[in-house]
Amino acid sequence: MEEIRPHWVVAPEQAAADFIAGYKATTARSYAPMLRRWLHFCRDSHLDPWGVSRVHIEAYLRRMPASSAQGAATVICGYYSWAHLNGLTESDLGWGVRRPRVGRHRAGTYATREELARMLTISREDGGDTWGLLAVLILMGTRVGETIALTVGDVERTREGLRITLYRKPNHTDVLDAPGGVVQALTPLLDARHTGRLLRWHGRPMSYEDARVIVEAIAERAGCEQRITPHSLRRSFVTLARDLGVDDEDIMAMTGHVDVTMIEYYDRGRRQRDSVAARAVDDALRDAK
Repeated sequence: MEEIRPHWVVAPEQAAADFIAGYKATTARSYAPMLRRWLHFCRDSHLDPWGVSRVHIEAYLRRMPASSAQGAATVICGYYSWAHLNGLTESDLGWGVRRPRVGRHRAGTYATREELARMLTISREDGGDTWGLLAVLILMGTRVGETIALTVGDVERTREGLRITLYRKPNHTDVLDAPGGVVQALTPLLDARHTGRLLRWHGRPMSYEDARVIVEAIAERAGCEQRITPHSLRRSFVTLARDLGVDDEDIMAMTGHVDVTMIEYYDRGRRQRDSVAARAVDDALRDAK
């Protein structure tokens, strides 16, 4: 029987290449083979990759060990979420896929509400780029990479305060209103700089290593019990926002997550869209001084 090829606006293979291109090289090298194997499975099973359902994806995941299936599910579902956002499919074909259980996820380190408040106070006293970095990481839950990549042009002054454009991965942009604590920290930097990177260190653009050293030093001065890294602050933002009763959708709008699974992983609290999450965390830490 002759195979009937569906009519595609964009071939799944080309879409896969575009999706992978949005990631950094190390992530792309990990994700590309997993997505390629899924598309090969679709071809061998005479499935249209733009016509699959949750049932097909879950059947495919059951063919591999749970530890491998977790990674494959993240890539495949991320691919279909990206495809839907870019108008290639009418719906998110990976929505609701049940992920295999592989035991307890390693939670990582995080700072308590009181520790975060102390870190903010110390960074405010230091001022400058230290305050700007800590304010954005703690009060907005951003990734360190997208934070240090901010330019002066990415921060717009508005009547209400500041509006920040964040370039997420992969190829995704969010425009977010900054909470009051971030406005206070970034305004002096905007007053002093007109072009180029917003956050700098010793006269040059701040690097990831710079940010890590700064955060770890502030955490030590704040008496944090655990070793705190920039990513620990992202985890802490999710934990505190959830503890304050902020909806997952509002948290994800701020952090840039597209899958609530990662919110579950990051939440170390009591398990209890616009900038709701950031404002709640900002207000709570002001009260915790």
